[in-house]
Amino acid sequence: MADPIIAGVITSIRRDPQDADAVQVSIGDRLTLTLSLDQLVAAALVVGQVVDESRLAQLIGEQQVRAAYRDAIRRLSQRTQSRAELRAWLERRGHAAAAVCAVLQRVVALELIDDMQLAARWVDARSASRDRGPTALRAELRRRGIAPAMIDEVLGTHAMAHDNDAAVLEAARRGATRYAVATNDARTFVRRLSGWLLRRGFAADAVQRAVAQVWRERRGAGELPVEGID
Repeated sequence: MADPIIAGVITSIRRDPQDADAVQVSIGDRLTLTLSLDQLVAAALVVGQVVDESRLAQLIGEQQVRAAYRDAIRRLSQRTQSRAELRAWLERRGHAAAAVCAVLQRVVALELIDDMQLAARWVDARSASRDRGPTALRAELRRRGIAPAMIDEVLGTHAMAHDNDAAVLEAARRGATRYAVATNDARTFVRRLSGWLLRRGFAADAVQRAVAQVWRERRGAGELPVEGID
C-alpha cells in the first residue's frame, strides 16, 4: 500500500549530484523528489513554500514520469522496441502505470517508436536472412506485441512487393544444400525438405511446387509424391 500524500514545507532544493539537469527537492523530513530544472522553474518552487496534497501528488507524478522516460530512452538506445515490448519492460522495472502511459505517448509522438516501421523491417530482414514464411512471420510479430491489423497490412505489402513462389524456391534451394538432402528416395526428400519449409511458415501449396522444382534440378527426376504436405 502506498504511503499517504501529506502536505509539507519545502526544506531544501539542491543539485542532484548524479544529474546536472536535475534537482532534489526535500519536503518536510520524509520526502525528497527529483525533478528536472524545467519542472522546478515551471512549478516556481522555493524553500519555505507550503506544498498542499494536490500539488504534491502532481509533483510525485512528474517525478515518476521523468524516471520512466529516462529508463525508456536508455532501453531504446540499446534495442528497437515495439510499443508493447517497451510497456512490458517499464512495468517490470516497477514504474507506475500512469507514468508508463505518459511515457509511451511521448516516445510515440517523438517517433522514437513506430510499430509499423519495426514490423516492416522485421519482415524484410527475417524473410531474407532466416527463410521465414508468412505464418512464421505473423507469429513472431504477434509475440512482439504488434497489432493484428498492422501485421496484416505489413505482410500484405510485403507479399505484393515480393514473389512468394520465388522466395520459397530460394529457401528450398538453400535448405536442400544446408541440410545435405542427398537421397535418391523421393519420399524421403519430400519429407525432409517440405518439413523444413513448413516449419518456417511457408504455405503448403508453395512448398509443394518448390520441393518439386528443387528435386528436378538436383535429380532430373519426374513427378514427386506430395501427399502429406499440408
